[in-house]
Amino acid sequence: MTTFAAAQSLNLELPTGSLSIRVGESPWSFDKCMGVGARINPKRGFLFVSKLLGKHIPTRPQLMLEAHETLVEQLSAHIEPGAPTVFVAMAETATGLGHGVYEAALNRFGADNPWVFLTSTRYDMGDTQRIDFLEEHSHAASQWMYLPQGQNLAHFLAAKTLVLVDDEVSTGRTFLNLEQSIKAQMPNLEKVVWVTLTCLSKETARPCCHLLKGSFDFEAKPLDIAPPTSVGVKMSAQDVLSSQWGRLGLHGFMQMPQRFRTKLDLLASSFNLEKPVLVLGQGEFMHASFLVAQALEARGATCFAQSTTRSPVMVYGAIEAAQRVPDPLGDGVAHYLYNLKPDTYGAIVVLCEGEPDQRLMDFCAQQDGAVAISMKEWSSSVTN
Repeated sequence: MTTFAAAQSLNLELPTGSLSIRVGESPWSFDKCMGVGARINPKRGFLFVSKLLGKHIPTRPQLMLEAHETLVEQLSAHIEPGAPTVFVAMAETATGLGHGVYEAALNRFGADNPWVFLTSTRYDMGDTQRIDFLEEHSHAASQWMYLPQGQNLAHFLAAKTLVLVDDEVSTGRTFLNLEQSIKAQMPNLEKVVWVTLTCLSKETARPCCHLLKGSFDFEAKPLDIAPPTSVGVKMSAQDVLSSQWGRLGLHGFMQMPQRFRTKLDLLASSFNLEKPVLVLGQGEFMHASFLVAQALEARGATCFAQSTTRSPVMVYGAIEAAQRVPDPLGDGVAHYLYNLKPDTYGAIVVLCEGEPDQRLMDFCAQQDGAVAISMKEWSSSVTN
């Protein structure tokens, strides 16, 4: 039997404005799901800081898995095993959440289901056909979704159900923008389902699976801090960032190569197990930190998963520390790591989509000998 956390109201004065939050009875409590921060963004001066994503706040992988499985429990009423279905996770913050929900659904219903996983992205992955849409409240509003390839494209075209995943729904406009753009490419589409950690919209235009339900109002103050640039040098990511984690579509579970398993065995044997290990992804490359944190915990370590982000946030509220970090591509877009406190971790493992470059090696050296590991050999497979 599902139990629900009690309703509550919060009224907060942020450096950027006044925020009122009303939370109804929900599967999970506000405190379990999130805190509040202040964005350096004139479009939206507040941030609901998730405690479940492994993004701004380092998160235990078991808590992330619990969130994935709880959402799939709700989603099970809306998807049909055996029927082609498309899961889309929104960049950058929900790429890991969406991938985790997708794999939790495969775990529950079977890896042989004709279900395709995609992420949106802000990176140029080459000449593959793509769908453009807007995330209007973001400081980097433009993003796109590439169509999947091969057999995954056949599943995509045949799908009647589209599952859209984001960490938060406040207005639903981003989902609706993507749905409108994607309709022309999905001729059999009949049903759209939203999946989110926190649904803070009074009403939703589509069925919405969530852990927290409520609403909010925000009255902005003038922002006297200029947000950093969200546009970098125009360059292709095709030969730098991976296409294996959803940007061009995938089917099945991510597979850890044997050489990577051996590398983790060696790493785990070198850790000081008196302190936890931080497993750090970069930008849109989030789900890897969850998987590697799980794998290291199976080898005896206590791990937290987290990723860097291009989102500019003030040190306030749930954001207790901030530092500039290398961007994944090298295009000059500002990226940040939040809530990294000195002497917290016995080791930091930084995950790379390709090979670590000198910028990242220098960053690792500054973090008391953090180690960078390439994950370019990983791929998806229908075998678990």
